[in-house]
Amino acid sequence: MHELKLDVIRRASVVSKDRFSQKDDDEIDNDLVLDLHKAKILPVYKSKNGISWAECIFQLFFSIQGPAFFVLPGGFKDVGYLMGILGAFGVAIFYIYMMQLYLWCEKELRRRHKIIEETHLSIYSMVELVFMNTAGQRRLAKVINAYLKYEIILSWSFSLSFAQLFICQNVGVILRYFNYKTSDRIILLSLFPMTTLISWVPNLKVMSSIAYFSSLMMVLVMFEIIFFIIVDPSPVSQVEVIGDMSKLSTFLATVFFTIVATPLVFPLKNEMKEPKKFGNLFGSFSSSMMILIILNVFFSLFGYIKYGQETSDNILENLPGNPIMMASNGLLTLAMIAGGAISFFVVFETVWNDELELLFCNSPNIKLYEYAARTLINLLITLVPLIIPTCEIFVNLISSFSYPFDSIVVPILLQAILLWRALVDYYR
Repeated sequence: MHELKLDVIRRASVVSKDRFSQKDDDEIDNDLVLDLHKAKILPVYKSKNGISWAECIFQLFFSIQGPAFFVLPGGFKDVGYLMGILGAFGVAIFYIYMMQLYLWCEKELRRRHKIIEETHLSIYSMVELVFMNTAGQRRLAKVINAYLKYEIILSWSFSLSFAQLFICQNVGVILRYFNYKTSDRIILLSLFPMTTLISWVPNLKVMSSIAYFSSLMMVLVMFEIIFFIIVDPSPVSQVEVIGDMSKLSTFLATVFFTIVATPLVFPLKNEMKEPKKFGNLFGSFSSSMMILIILNVFFSLFGYIKYGQETSDNILENLPGNPIMMASNGLLTLAMIAGGAISFFVVFETVWNDELELLFCNSPNIKLYEYAARTLINLLITLVPLIIPTCEIFVNLISSFSYPFDSIVVPILLQAILLWRALVDYYR
């Protein structure tokens, strides 16, 4: 089994022959597998207790759902409820198809390179495998993977900044209920010590517990707000069927931002007891996406029907000022503050492990530098919403520069190359 694993790694990973020539086959052990795993080239591992189909849906739903959920009703106001419904489902189907391209590429690479199921592939390793024939292709693979890495840093950082902007707006709503008015920037700066303390938590297990609890609280408050909105909707005549089509691109970008989960696709698939149930027609990914988009459309449609042209960019600002709603808003705000723990962990671990740790690894004060880096990264994330104070600009920024490359460009590129090679092999 060890020889088989080594043979698979040799065929499927992009590791120079010089590295193998330094040791005999008998001397190459699990350290090599660990190095490959850390390098994100070809991780090899098995889950002791894989997750089920339903557990995968649960994890995807709770990981994706966030503050953008409350921005969509404003998008329905801009484009009209008909274009809102069609656009939301269109984006969801398109995104599911893009992820299906990734899964097809994984299947094709396993067939071509005879990669066993125990060898888990990632987006990084798939890029390495596709661009492995020449030195020029390998250099291109390094460029693509470097861009993917920094795109993840940017997307998660911008998402954290967007969440902080949303939190400031919610706190502003609560303060106005108590007849106290202040600017969002002052609120943002006052929340900085709290977010800094959360960023100092070094334990992933603790962060995960906080994040799951906050996600649960967020979903409960969402359903409470949905119940309130559908109790007494306004007449349909107050809303538009088709609105301002010049804002359609912004709306589609908002929907895309609401459902995107590309970094979670392969990690969750690899953890499933039956990975084949992840990507089929009624698999975990497709099911979770459709549940999410149906909930988003339902909430956005009824929110728009209730408030009509008065629908705010953040629908929480439309809710009545009563103690129950303010308490729910406060719980939602705390949940979003705590929910940033995992997102910050991803950003910090990527920056620290890949860039900064090597600079300070020999220093006796490495812990001090680590916490200084945590504070500085959190400060930069906090400064972004000070410069960009509106949700609409934020969503456009994130959707334009962060997600399209790994969610659209890369799967299309990988499939095109693999299909071309399959055609060449067939005619040969």
